[in-house]
Amino acid sequence: MKIALLIDQILQRDYLTETLELFCEVLQDEHDITLFTFAHAQGKILGSIEKHSIRSTYLSHMISSPKEINKKIHHIPKLANTFEIDEQTDLVISITSGFAQGIKTPKNVPHWCFVHSFSVDGEGFWGKILGANAKDWLRDSFNTCTKIFLGQKALKNQIEEKLSVKFDESIVEILDYDPPIRLEDFPNWELEKENYFVFNGKGFSLKNKKKIKNAIDSVKSKAYFIGNEELVSLSEKYQGKVEFWGDRCSGETREVLGKALAFIDFSNEFFPGDALCALAMKTPVVCLDNEINRSYFSEESAIFLTSEEDLARIDFSRLDFSPNKLRNISLQYNNGKMKYKIKKLVSEIQNN
Repeated sequence: MKIALLIDQILQRDYLTETLELFCEVLQDEHDITLFTFAHAQGKILGSIEKHSIRSTYLSHMISSPKEINKKIHHIPKLANTFEIDEQTDLVISITSGFAQGIKTPKNVPHWCFVHSFSVDGEGFWGKILGANAKDWLRDSFNTCTKIFLGQKALKNQIEEKLSVKFDESIVEILDYDPPIRLEDFPNWELEKENYFVFNGKGFSLKNKKKIKNAIDSVKSKAYFIGNEELVSLSEKYQGKVEFWGDRCSGETREVLGKALAFIDFSNEFFPGDALCALAMKTPVVCLDNEINRSYFSEESAIFLTSEEDLARIDFSRLDFSPNKLRNISLQYNNGKMKYKIKKLVSEIQNN
């Protein structure tokens, strides 16, 4: 079959691009694949993605990180109509955190949309002034989808509330799916715990340095912040006590995760993939008590906090988690399971 894969951006390795890569790996041997995206940093993501034809827009020269796409939100509706997807395409699959599903597609071609998250937020001056037009476009963008796959029903509710729209469930089928984590990158090691903590850097911003300081003071120990490149600029200020690693591959982070007393995640993402990777390395999670986190974790794998301020009240010397139980939870989200789902879904349309 001829398949078009649509994605918001291909700028750096994250769970959005990990999902795209998995689709490429599953489909590339038997299908003709072309990728379409608003922004592409050529050669930035090695692997099966770059083996395919990738069509992008001038945003590739204007933004360098996924967050920056929100600052150019006023460009998106117009750019979405500039893509030329072959009329002979058999299937369109969009992998989105808010934008790819709106790319213009040929009429009467099935369009399956995998919603990773919904992180649309018009930032910057023009984003706020012209973002209202983008909201109208977003409201209509899901109408071209014949199926929508969501990791959490709470995500469906958020989209409907944010866009003031109600999905027509007689046309759009809402199904559950979770992005994969590559468990082969996180081996079943027995590592001795050391007296430090790892924070998910995605839960912090340079705009709120007080929050960063409070978090560091709360654990009263050495800390690592991983996964947020903008925090690296703080390295000199906290020399010795805190290390800011930014975005690093799993080969570098897995040992640090495995030896940590806990992985502290205030990122509030719809798919807590980073925390699941910590569980894979037998390290418990500290997170906020909300619907999303409760759907992935329990008291056997996490400490739930009512607020971030409660972090200072935890007695980490009394932690008692089963290392094997922690790892077994992460095994539910292996990429092999997701590969099977993709093959099964694609075979459905081939047989119809």
